[in-house]
Amino acid sequence: MAIQIIYLNKNMTKTVIQERIKIELEEIGYNSEDFVTNASLALDLGLDSIDIVELVLNMELIFNLQDYIDIENINTIDDLIHAIQVNLKRTT
Repeated sequence: MAIQIIYLNKNMTKTVIQERIKIELEEIGYNSEDFVTNASLALDLGLDSIDIVELVLNMELIFNLQDYIDIENINTIDDLIHAIQVNLKRTT
């Protein structure tokens, strides 16, 4: 799997982040047709801890984040989107 780094500004929209997360979820076998942002990564999507770590690490690389995302605080897709947005605002 090739990771494409995205260099975008701090005002990146939630929709852009959501679309990229959908792509990454599809890479690990999740059907994104049922994508809802309040879905629990573990309970609703069935991701195991390794899948969640992989997803978060890929997001850090893709969005060229300067700070690491605290995985312990990521339970839903909304949590991940928020963490990316906060990180982008701090680094740009």
